[in-house]
Amino acid sequence: MNTSQSASRRKGWEQLLVFVVCATGICAATFLLQRFLNHPRLLWSDVIHDRNAHLLSGMKLAAHAQQGSIGQMFADLDSFRTWPPLHDGLAVGLSLMLGRNQERWAILPSLAAWVGSAVFAYLLVRTASPRGGRIGGILAALLILVSPAQRAYATDVMLESLGACLTLACLYTYVAARQDGTPRAYRHLAIALTLLFLEKYNYWILVVLGLLADQISATSIRLRLIQYLDRGKGCLQDGSSRAWLIRQLVNPWNYLIAALVVLIAVILFAPWNQTTLFGHRILLQPPANLITLAYLCLCLRLAPWIRHTVRPYLAQADPGVRALFLWHLWPVAVWFVWPQRLYSFLWANSPAANPGEFPHRDVFGGYAYYAGCLIHDYHAAVWSAVAAVGLFFIGLWFAARGRLPAGATAVFWLVIIACFLTIHHPNRKSRFVHTWIPVLWAGAGIGAGCLLPRSEQKRKGPAWVCYGGGVGVLLIAHLPGLAAEAHAPEGGISAAAYSSLDIADAYLPDLTKGRDVAIFSNMPVKQFTQWTYMQRYPLRKRLKTDVRGFDPQAQDNHACFDAWLRDTQCDTVVYLDFAPGTRFYRYVPGCENFLQYGRMLEHQKRFSVAARHVLTPYGCTVTVWKSSHGPQTPSD
Repeated sequence: MNTSQSASRRKGWEQLLVFVVCATGICAATFLLQRFLNHPRLLWSDVIHDRNAHLLSGMKLAAHAQQGSIGQMFADLDSFRTWPPLHDGLAVGLSLMLGRNQERWAILPSLAAWVGSAVFAYLLVRTASPRGGRIGGILAALLILVSPAQRAYATDVMLESLGACLTLACLYTYVAARQDGTPRAYRHLAIALTLLFLEKYNYWILVVLGLLADQISATSIRLRLIQYLDRGKGCLQDGSSRAWLIRQLVNPWNYLIAALVVLIAVILFAPWNQTTLFGHRILLQPPANLITLAYLCLCLRLAPWIRHTVRPYLAQADPGVRALFLWHLWPVAVWFVWPQRLYSFLWANSPAANPGEFPHRDVFGGYAYYAGCLIHDYHAAVWSAVAAVGLFFIGLWFAARGRLPAGATAVFWLVIIACFLTIHHPNRKSRFVHTWIPVLWAGAGIGAGCLLPRSEQKRKGPAWVCYGGGVGVLLIAHLPGLAAEAHAPEGGISAAAYSSLDIADAYLPDLTKGRDVAIFSNMPVKQFTQWTYMQRYPLRKRLKTDVRGFDPQAQDNHACFDAWLRDTQCDTVVYLDFAPGTRFYRYVPGCENFLQYGRMLEHQKRFSVAARHVLTPYGCTVTVWKSSHGPQTPSD
């Protein structure tokens, strides 16, 4: 057999295996979807879960797109700040449009991303392994398909599944670009990074750190430092640094930027967070718009340097570098010009600013917590977790000795960096490992491939029998997981028999004749009440869930509530009272005084009780209030 025939046969095998992995994932996804559709309401098992916010964002964008409300669509896009719009707005919104606004179809992006994760894991291992990539890739893909938590989030409206898929896609395109070196390969990498950035900032940061670590480790750090020191010494000797400093001192942009930075620092560390100007209350914290203004000024300050230095450099640079600038760095830089985006990015990636509802400050507690998540949530059994971690360290050993192809070390760097940052973050949740655990499995696949006997002669002897038998047993032992029950602490269908949609079903029929409706509660349930109301009454005005000026941390909000009673156009008010210690009750720090809504409603005279539903199994009492007259005047 000549060389061309051998290459053609090898390519045919590779395409066949990709098809097999994809077909297996589609079959598993079909099975999961069928199981989910048997009990879709059980997904909604918590009235203040993040999935309510994700669904609401997609539902609003889909509704306004169907109505042709261009202005409202832009307003909806502007609301994507902490969470960028790729999943919530575009993916979920499109799914809802195709699914006739039924919440059950909002899981389709996660389900497709779960299959994509298995395919990209296979491609990544096949590309990053010096040998045995096909076998290792099949193992990595199978670990994703049988993971209980991966399967649970595949039928959820959360960001995790698409984040895992795009993380693996970024690594695969990076390794392919390092080995191929063509502009097309780097363009694919840049597009994958941009999509991941628009999915969630945290996921993007982890991947960027992993790729940077691989770039630094690929070159001698000592040589790089010597080059930078020599360059700096030359600048000091020829006097160019002094001329540069003089130019900075006479540039007014530098003083404006410095003044904005000082003002932002004063606001951030000041004990007060608001002021009054011309009788209007102005919130100073967070200084999101000031941060955007400082960034915009910095961009304008750097514009001449970009025009005279960066553009000529890009014109002569490697085509791969130009592709990264054009398809990734420029979109990210422009995104931060949009007001409040840069602040949201900084807030989401700061452990000090975003420590979670119940921050954990112990240093070593995260190791035990995430070890339990790794074993019980993401692996079929303890032996599966031990095997995956063991194979990962075998792959790490080969990476440390420089035996892997170009770019493959990024797989191990990402896992090490992500593991350290996740464990030591004060906010601890099982799902925070969701996007990088598949990368660990890819490293395990690389380790399994590296164990393949090197020479063709040894592959026909006892060494091949031992290797093939061990990998075969490992693969076969995982196969029952394709039909096992999915479970995750914070995702997927709940094992409980009650759905939070039953609570909405109790009061939504009472709102048939209501023109303007407000719903309050003793818990922050605004996203849940908004999307269930919008789904039932899509052509009405948006539901009111807030009273302007109401502070959930204040002891007395009567003044702002009385003002709302005088001015509101609402003719129906619903109050949801969840009893502490019951099924749906959640303690949320900073929201202790939401219960004031119920007390103030009981003492007002504008609305009267029209219906009361006591939902004993759910620990919830629903009270519907109707108005007997129009808005009150000050004399009332």
